[in-house]
Amino acid sequence: MGVPGAAALGVLFNRWAEIAGPALAAHSWPLSVRRGALVVAVDAPGWATSLRALSAQLLRRVDEVAGPGIAERVEVRVRPRDQRPCHPPVVD
Repeated sequence: MGVPGAAALGVLFNRWAEIAGPALAAHSWPLSVRRGALVVAVDAPGWATSLRALSAQLLRRVDEVAGPGIAERVEVRVRPRDQRPCHPPVVD
């Protein structure tokens, strides 16, 4: 899996609500793409469970909206919404 381009990452981050759907997007946000994993934060443990259950569908939507090959798996982190980062995505 290669490193996704800046344009694909921009689409992923800017169109997160479209990719994740309104309910999930209200409680989650993408943090980074690292070594083939899309790292997503959620604001409560219940949403982490939901996101993990929907990870295959989420990856399909990422491929459809932002382009194929951005990530092959999803990793979830629980973080309070006020810890949402104000910096660009991290890719490696």
